[in-house]
Amino acid sequence: MDDYTWRLQMRARKISSYNRTFTMLVIVFFALAIGSVLWYFFIHARSPEYALKEIQAAADEHDMDKFERYVNVSLSMGKVYDDLTRSLFAADTGLTNDQRTEAVHFYQLIKPQVTAGMRTALAGRIESDEWQKPGGLLQGRQLRIDFENLLERSLLKNITIVGLESIDRDGATATAHIKAKDELTGTDLMLLLAMEQAADGHWQVAYIKNYRDCLDRLTPLIQKDVASYLEESAPIVEQYNKRFAQEKQRFHQLTDMPWDGTGLLSDTQKAGLKKLIRTDIVPTLKERQQKLSALSVPPGARYLSQLRAESTELSITAWEHFLKALETDNLDEFDTAATVHKEALDVEMRLDDALHRTAICSQPPEMP
Repeated sequence: MDDYTWRLQMRARKISSYNRTFTMLVIVFFALAIGSVLWYFFIHARSPEYALKEIQAAADEHDMDKFERYVNVSLSMGKVYDDLTRSLFAADTGLTNDQRTEAVHFYQLIKPQVTAGMRTALAGRIESDEWQKPGGLLQGRQLRIDFENLLERSLLKNITIVGLESIDRDGATATAHIKAKDELTGTDLMLLLAMEQAADGHWQVAYIKNYRDCLDRLTPLIQKDVASYLEESAPIVEQYNKRFAQEKQRFHQLTDMPWDGTGLLSDTQKAGLKKLIRTDIVPTLKERQQKLSALSVPPGARYLSQLRAESTELSITAWEHFLKALETDNLDEFDTAATVHKEALDVEMRLDDALHRTAICSQPPEMP
C-alpha cells in the first residue's frame, strides 16, 4: 500500500469516527431533552414543590383560576372558619353555656355563606391585591355577624409567605413547612400546609394544619397592644364622652321644643341646632380625633385606631349634611345625613365588637 492510499484510508477512518461520535452526541442530547420534558411533565409537574411554585406564580400573575387549581379553596376556607369560630368562642367568656351552644349552632348554619364570602375576599386579594368585600347577605349585619370584623380577626390579611422550609411526603399526601411572618406583630411563623395529590397527578394545598395554633399564639400579642392603646387613650375618650353627653342633651332639648304648625322645626330650633353643630358638635369631634391621632398606636391596635378615625370622619360628614339641610331646607340633605349616620353607626358597632372581642355582634351603641 503506497503512502497516498494509506493517508486516504486514515482520513476515512477519522471521518467515520467523527460521524459516529457526532451521531452519538446527537442521540444523547435528544435523549436528555426528551428525558427533561418527561421529567418536567410527569415527575416535577406532579410534585408538591411544583404546586407551591405555581401558587406563588398565580398570586404574582393575579390568576385566580390557576390559584384554585393548586389550592382547595373551599376546603381550606372551611377549615379556617371552623378554627376561627372555635377561637372566638374560647375568647368570649361572657357567653353562658346555653348561649355558647346556640352560637355554635348558628355559626354552623351560616358557614356556607361566610366561607363563600371568604373565597370572594381572597379572590379579590389574588386578582387585584385588595381584600374584596363580598356584599350580598354579608353586607352589614344581615346574618347577625360583621364579616369585616370576622376577616380582621382571622389575621389572614397580615400573614405573608417568606419561603419553603421543607416538605414531608407520604404517598399521595404531604406536609409543607412554610416560613411565614405576621406583619402586624412581627412574629415569625411556621405554617404546616396539608397537601393532597389529585386524581390527575397534580398536587393541591388542602388546608393549614396549625392555623388554630397560630391564632392562639398571635391573639394574646394583639390583645396586649390593644390593652396598651386603650389605657393610653382612655383619658381622651372619657373627657370627650362627657362633652358628647352634654351636646346630646342640648340637641334633645332643642328638638323637643314645640315645632311650628307645618310640622317643621321652628326658626328658633334651627338657629339653636345650627349653632350647636357649628360651635360644639363638629369641633368636639375634630378635637377628639386630633388627640387620638397624636397617640403612638401599637401595631396590634391599628385596626381599632382606624375604626375610631373612620367613625369620626363619617359622624362629621353626617352632621355637616344635617347642618346644610337646616340651612337650605333640602330634604335630600336630610336623607344623606341619615344615610351617612347609619354608616357611622355600623362602624361604631364594629368598633364595639372589636373592643369586647365578642363572638356575637353587639347591639348598636348610643351616639351623640
